[in-house]
Amino acid sequence: MQVLRKGFIALLTFLALTGSSWSANALNEPYTPTRAEWLTYSLLTALNEQSSTWGRRIHPMVTIGASGESVVITLVLALQERPLSKSSTNEYIQRATSVAKEVLNSHPWSKGLPLTVQLVE
Repeated sequence: MQVLRKGFIALLTFLALTGSSWSANALNEPYTPTRAEWLTYSLLTALNEQSSTWGRRIHPMVTIGASGESVVITLVLALQERPLSKSSTNEYIQRATSVAKEVLNSHPWSKGLPLTVQLVE
């Protein structure tokens, strides 16, 4: 009985080690992002680098429609930030819209996608 118990423990240990190495190797597997993922990454990068929203602690969130038919960008104020004036709100929305249109127009497959930019306080 004790031999059976040791064999069972050895089997469980082997399976645990084999399973964990499989999941670690999965992180190194090649992966090609979808166009929606690529567009989301491109938009977030451009918005953070070019629209100067981070200086005011405004975080962009990008949502691509379920079938890739639209792009929605929501600008969100960080916690405990003072509300923006109407003119500042419009300015940040215009900056984000300009940057997003530039990114959308840089790819033939995203050119002309409907774009909505909103700021939530």
